[in-house]
Amino acid sequence: VPAGWTVEGGMFHVNPEQMGGPANSIDAKCDMAVKKDAAGTVMFRWLPAWNCCDLSQNPQFALAAGMFPAGSRYQGMEVRPMPDCAGFLRGLFRSLHPAATDVNIVELKPMPELGEVFRKLNQAADEQTRLLGFPPTRYDAGGLVVEYTEAGTRFREGLVTCLVDLRAAAAMWSNQHTQMMRAPVKEAKQWKPVLDIICQSVRLNPEWFARASKAGAQRAQMAQETMRYIQSIDQQIVEHRNKTQAEIRY
Repeated sequence: VPAGWTVEGGMFHVNPEQMGGPANSIDAKCDMAVKKDAAGTVMFRWLPAWNCCDLSQNPQFALAAGMFPAGSRYQGMEVRPMPDCAGFLRGLFRSLHPAATDVNIVELKPMPELGEVFRKLNQAADEQTRLLGFPPTRYDAGGLVVEYTEAGTRFREGLVTCLVDLRAAAAMWSNQHTQMMRAPVKEAKQWKPVLDIICQSVRLNPEWFARASKAGAQRAQMAQETMRYIQSIDQQIVEHRNKTQAEIRY
């Protein structure tokens, strides 16, 4: 990080009680920005990955789709039809800069090489879903370059992400490797190498990563056990209701 710059944010966890379920609480999330000044005139930001729910592609969930309209929550996920990568990045830009004016999309670029990275990372999990009869996970990666005016300054900003499509197997999708960088238009070429160095200088702590992975697996197991318990209670309620109704009819 250049001298005098600031780092804001970092790792955080989502409370499943506040989200209405555990789907976004299994693993830690990262929302961290490296900023030249308080306004983020020049900045690089890592944005968190979110699991979203789309019931339309899984026959087991399709019948319940009408009960969970867009904007509602299912198992801690926002119910949201999966967009393509370009649509996701446009929506992300609008959410980050609601007051932006004179917006001009300079470039919209597919990045299949980034999707291939995630395909290799998730190869074992994808193989398991295929053995269960589900279609392979789909990856849609790309980047967006946009120019806009905010607070009197003309900016150039780049955003990138990879969408992971698990709708057929698990009625969900997520954004991975979501990043943004920006600088004033006239200084963009000057700052781009600096922001690249900031991004590439990240070093993972393998001990922390191992502990976080283990804790995530434990949280996933707790969530599964809770769901099985809830399903058991639901079944007992149904059986009791059926028995009571049979006695009433008798």
